[in-house]
Amino acid sequence: MEKPIEPTFTMTLLGTKEEIKKIPITLGEGITSNKTYSLLITLDKDIGELIMLKFKWENSAVWANVWNTVQTIMLWDTEPHYAGLILKTIWVKAGETQQRMTFCPDNVDDLQLHPTQEKVFVKCDLKSKD
Repeated sequence: MEKPIEPTFTMTLLGTKEEIKKIPITLGEGITSNKTYSLLITLDKDIGELIMLKFKWENSAVWANVWNTVQTIMLWDTEPHYAGLILKTIWVKAGETQQRMTFCPDNVDDLQLHPTQEKVFVKCDLKSKD
């Protein structure tokens, strides 16, 4: 059975009125492959309409080195491919208005998130998840 990893993440929310940086994200059960995760973020400020978010893997450089070493040891081909967590889509539902929004990576050619990296997500027109 796959052992879950327990990375530390933060999220920055950019709205039309204000930006809130480095909101800690806690996933109690850790991360395993092929799974969707849900979480609740509460804000004490009105940031306006959410237009962009940033998702960052906050782990230390030491964890990044361990992750890269593990990925190197586990290579099945001759080309290194440092697999990270793949983040394709983030669905957001506003609490007060119940408005649903979809956010996609601003760089669709690089969906993998590695330790110490940050990915930017922008509003996109995919059908939002019900």
